[in-house]
Amino acid sequence: MYLNGSWLPNEVKEMAGPDFYWGCFAYPALTDGANGIETNNFGAQVFGINKDTKLAKEAFDLITFLTKGEYDQKLADETVGIPADTTNTEWPAMVECAKPVIEQSTNRFTWACGVESNVDMTPVIKENFIKLMAGSITADEFVSTMQDAAK
Repeated sequence: MYLNGSWLPNEVKEMAGPDFYWGCFAYPALTDGANGIETNNFGAQVFGINKDTKLAKEAFDLITFLTKGEYDQKLADETVGIPADTTNTEWPAMVECAKPVIEQSTNRFTWACGVESNVDMTPVIKENFIKLMAGSITADEFVSTMQDAAK
């Protein structure tokens, strides 16, 4: 099993090999949790237009060209990605399994559930996640440290 996000199959497809079975699931809802499986963290890469450009309309037209219709479908197919254009209903086979999860999503978590909206949290997260992965702290200690840091 290889746990990753919908963006990663393209990056690991050579390691996984042609016989790898790709699947997708929503994390199970917690008993008495605030959200169910309809709430996910999803998003995309961002295109931006410099405020000082003299070619704002042309830049916007290029962004529209890249994210709509035929070219969006080509980008999805070539990058093994989810189409940006919701009228492109053909998803690459490796990520097609994510379609029902995305389609049932009606609520969105902010990036990292908002934990990094406090700039002081990022170094604490990194430090303690490394400790957790290295086995120098337990999962309970990690949670406790994060709760203390978030106060």
